[in-house]
Amino acid sequence: PYHAAAVEDVLPVPQGVYVESEPSGSAMCGDESHVMTLIGTAGMVQSTWRLQGEIAAVGPDGTLYTRQGDSILAYGSDGAVKPGWPATGWSNVSVDPSGRVYLSWWKFREITGISMEGPGEALETRLAAVDQSGRPYAGWPITIEGAASEPVFGPDGTVYMTREVYASGSGTATDSVLALDASGKPKPGWPISLPAQDSLLRSIPGVSAPAPDPPQVGSDGTVYFGA
Repeated sequence: PYHAAAVEDVLPVPQGVYVESEPSGSAMCGDESHVMTLIGTAGMVQSTWRLQGEIAAVGPDGTLYTRQGDSILAYGSDGAVKPGWPATGWSNVSVDPSGRVYLSWWKFREITGISMEGPGEALETRLAAVDQSGRPYAGWPITIEGAASEPVFGPDGTVYMTREVYASGSGTATDSVLALDASGKPKPGWPISLPAQDSLLRSIPGVSAPAPDPPQVGSDGTVYFGA
């Protein structure tokens, strides 16, 4: 066994397993960090280093992607930030099974005063598909009206998202499920619109989430979503 103080998570990667421990700072202050220890498949410690930000995704090659403020960073197994990173102006990161990286960002309605429910409903969603050096693929980034969920991926690489749009001055939302191809274009037959009385599920009931829950995709490509 390997012993460490304040173990937060264990992340399997092709090189072995990362043990995340010794948290420091906070996301709100922009100085959050964690100690990452890479243990090889033979049980020996390969490297130990401190990672900045919150781990948001792990690539199939073992790259660790973190978010800190409006920046996304990519770390290799040696603890160095990979060339082309950080990517600034983004708040979320997802990685499909092929290693293709998706960056997303929400634009919110400006609020005054103090709100206990977060920034509220997103007005606009920006999404980019980038390579492992942070360079956008052709057709990206794209802008989506309304609050779109984080992306999920089908076995053929299709990008699926749920979306909620409020018309100006209206309290009724229009909900739909999107399917995008590799260049960010809608796939034939999509989007799928939900009936007007249906509302997509959100991950935190009773608290204003910025966007609906993403759909789930089965191994055969079937897309499931709750409303």
